[in-house]
Amino acid sequence: MRRDRQRLQDIVEALERVLRAVEGRTEDQLAGNDLLRYAIAQQLTVVGEAAARLSSDLLQKYPLVPWQTLSASETSWCTSILESSGRS
Repeated sequence: MRRDRQRLQDIVEALERVLRAVEGRTEDQLAGNDLLRYAIAQQLTVVGEAAARLSSDLLQKYPLVPWQTLSASETSWCTSILESSGRS
């Protein structure tokens, strides 16, 4: 369970970083800032990797949480973010 707690903490911290990064910014501002988009993509990678490594016991204990979506969406989230300026 310790590993699950650490992974959940990693997810929370990464999502908090993403929220801080986008707070108060418009979509155009994000699209025009390559460095910020790459930083957000990195944090979403952390979320996806941590979600993919959670124990089956935890996943079964909280079946309403879309764990597979979190881990499977990592690549599509990152691709969308990186392509938002027409580059990847």
